[in-house]
Amino acid sequence: MTEKNQWQERITGEVSTKEKQQKWMISVVSLFLMIVFWVLEPAAETMDVIGMLLAVGGVSLVLFRFPMTIYLPALVFVVLAGAGSIYRMYDKLPGWDRFVHYFSGIVLGAIGYTGMSYLLKWRKMPQDEVLLLLAAFVFAGMCAGAWEIGEFSADQLFGMEVQHGNTDTMGDIICGFLGGGTFCLGRGWYGKKGRGLERKPHL
Repeated sequence: MTEKNQWQERITGEVSTKEKQQKWMISVVSLFLMIVFWVLEPAAETMDVIGMLLAVGGVSLVLFRFPMTIYLPALVFVVLAGAGSIYRMYDKLPGWDRFVHYFSGIVLGAIGYTGMSYLLKWRKMPQDEVLLLLAAFVFAGMCAGAWEIGEFSADQLFGMEVQHGNTDTMGDIICGFLGGGTFCLGRGWYGKKGRGLERKPHL
């Protein structure tokens, strides 16, 4: 079975015992890091901590059957976002917010790629790599924009101060697009490398 077919089969297939153990370990480490951030920053809001703990649990459950290439980055993203809220990294490092949005683009790109792969498989259509990468990029950009729409709506409807001007909003969207583009470049290179290995004669 080729690497691409393995990727597709993993979307809905059974998860091996070894991978289950790895994923549970990653989830436990993520939860532990959330608690460590809270201890190191006593001023952290309790609701922020609870929200991040629930986020780790939710991501673990929702993405448990997905490939590790999605599961691990998604939990890393939650930890990065949690560090920003709980440990005040958004204030301590000005570029932290941009990096989190950039990394979210990578995660969303992976989800978009896998989602389109599953859709094509479900519709019994050819797995077109160009279409898969295009779906990954568009999905990452769409989610980046949708997130900012949500923040804008929260500010307007509930008087919150989530956004900090047009530059902040557009910068976050651009970082999301760049993250999606990074995933596409990496996935395209990896796929090309894999195809090259398949064509290489066995000695």
